[in-house]
Amino acid sequence: MAILQAPYTAENGGMASTTGIWIAVSYGFALLVNVWAFYRISGGLFNPAVSSFFP
Repeated sequence: MAILQAPYTAENGGMASTTGIWIAVSYGFALLVNVWAFYRISGGLFNPAVSSFFP
């Protein structure tokens, strides 16, 4: 994974803007898949405070 991200660093050595967008999209897609897979069991609630209140 580090090899794939190496060309996407900014000129000053920081993180390029596209890398941040891909991280956000990947996180959102992972959350979408988990909610879709478990919504029948938990009702799509993944916040522990809310999930423990609604059994």
